Amino acid sequence: MSDGCSTLLAHLDDMADMGITAVRISPQWQDTAAVVQAFHQVLQGIQQPEDVLPQLASVAPGKLIDGYWHGTA
Repeated sequence: MSDGCSTLLAHLDDMADMGITAVRISPQWQDTAAVVQAFHQVLQGIQQPEDVLPQLASVAPGKLIDGYWHGTA
């Protein structure tokens, strides 16, 4: 269990370089469409992750974290 909302939005390029071709977006009780839109914008090259993360943070059910990706969780 973590104390926040895991997101790997900032690591999508790294994941693609590793051969990962799909990600899962967990539904949340509200604003899931906004989360999907944020990922879509980054995946399509419309926005950079650092530009979309504040929007994502505003609809997340907790603080955004990625410690498991870095091995620091």
